[in-house]
Amino acid sequence: QQQQQQQQQQQKWQAEPRLFQPSQPKQWTSQEVIARVLQYAKLCGMKEEQRGKCAEVLYKQPLQQQLKYMEQLKQHFELKQQQRQQHERQAAQQKAQEAAAKEREQERERLQAERDKAQAERAAREEDGIVEVTEASNADVLEQQTSVEEQSSNARPVFREYRPLKVRYGKQHPEPIVESCSMASVEPPDASYVPALPRSLLMGERGLANQTEGWEKHGEGALSAAQLEALVYAGQRHSLHNKDGTRCGFFIGDGTGVGKGREIASIILDNICMSRTRAVWCSVSTALLYDAQRDFQD
Repeated sequence: QQQQQQQQQQQKWQAEPRLFQPSQPKQWTSQEVIARVLQYAKLCGMKEEQRGKCAEVLYKQPLQQQLKYMEQLKQHFELKQQQRQQHERQAAQQKAQEAAAKEREQERERLQAERDKAQAERAAREEDGIVEVTEASNADVLEQQTSVEEQSSNARPVFREYRPLKVRYGKQHPEPIVESCSMASVEPPDASYVPALPRSLLMGERGLANQTEGWEKHGEGALSAAQLEALVYAGQRHSLHNKDGTRCGFFIGDGTGVGKGREIASIILDNICMSRTRAVWCSVSTALLYDAQRDFQD
């Protein structure tokens, strides 16, 4: 009965060499060691011809040397198994990340298509003289887009709260303003221009009427820090001249809700304070004339 158990144990070891572990130290023979070495060599990808040469060399070695070589080959096989499993896990993770990135890209394209469609419809209405006033600011739209993207993935945020870095005039904008993280990583140029507007406008204070200078009273925070930043950089450019003698210009690319109308009005008033009284304000629709008048009045 004991011999039968030993035979069954040996058959199980030969059938599953990678899973079976003997409960007691096994007394190996030279033939068993060489057979096990050849099994590991085959699993490691060694060719049949190379395995034959390996067996010939092992037959000439003592049993202890054969056992040592078998243990080394076993460790090599287990290391290859771990590397293969790690590679499979990394491939699965990469595949999942690519699928998530594809879903985010499709969601961005869908949102962009909706925005383009809405913008085209609005432009068509404005050409007909119809102007819609919406309470939703650009920051709300960006927050909604960011919320959708964050729900679909744990990616880093796309937008960041905007604050002027090198202009210290005015108070914080009354509504939240954001910019893309890629834009936030770019440092703005140094601001050296000093506007000619009254101190109350530059500091965000309440201004009183001044009949001598022709200024009427205005409310607190008539120009925010973001709007005054555009004024400073525009004035800084207007102080320079091109090679042909013409004065340098400035492009304002702020989104909805920042107050481009007030920025334009403040730039014109700043030039008027320096005796540059000629200004032309062009707009897409005559209905926006009242918005321009309101910005000047404020």
